[in-house]
Amino acid sequence: MKMKWMARWGLALAVCLGAGCDDGGSSDEDAGYRPAIDVNGDWNVQADGAALGVMNLTVSAAGKVGGTLTTLQGAIAQLAGAMDEFDAEFTVVFPAEDYFAALTFTADAQAATGVLIDDRGFRQTLRLDRVFAAL
Repeated sequence: MKMKWMARWGLALAVCLGAGCDDGGSSDEDAGYRPAIDVNGDWNVQADGAALGVMNLTVSAAGKVGGTLTTLQGAIAQLAGAMDEFDAEFTVVFPAEDYFAALTFTADAQAATGVLIDDRGFRQTLRLDRVFAAL
């Protein structure tokens, strides 16, 4: 089971590095990823229709994804990946477990849908809705 997990993450890492989303240097920063919309900020997260927590996304102009996911139970995960156009792929790393997220954002940057895959390959439907600041 552990070898299967390592093979999946190894493949994901190889694809990511091969696509130029590593942070290996300034030439990579201009090499290709360009978010079409601004998705920076807080997002309410649902997994399989149940509230999961709040995700704070930071996406650079070069498409580098970072941020955190704080669950309703208080667990905090670190995010790392890339965004191009309306699509984002990133790891969600908790201290005890890792996930892979793949999302497509709406053109108005108010929502996103996709999948969350755990290290055993189990998939959950993922939905993000933008959090609006109270006036």
